[in-house]
Amino acid sequence: MINRIAVQSHYLPADAFRLIAEVAQRHPILAGVAVLLSFGAVVAILRRHFARGGGDIFAIALFFVAFAVFAAACLYLLATHPGYHIYHPGF
Repeated sequence: MINRIAVQSHYLPADAFRLIAEVAQRHPILAGVAVLLSFGAVVAILRRHFARGGGDIFAIALFFVAFAVFAAACLYLLATHPGYHIYHPGF
């Protein structure tokens, strides 16, 4: 039995987190494998670039992967769900 996430808003970050949670609930194995593979790829790139390992490499890789997943969810929502407005003081 799947518990549905009941958050509905027109606030892009909240909807992006809701989308990530729904994907993780519907496809937990696929989502887990995708996150682990992307985390491993970022760790390998950072180790090769900085030529050392340690906790800082893993923390930075975790941040990059989390940010990439969140940014991808935001871009997906912007592209597929009309009605979001990006407010910027310069426009």
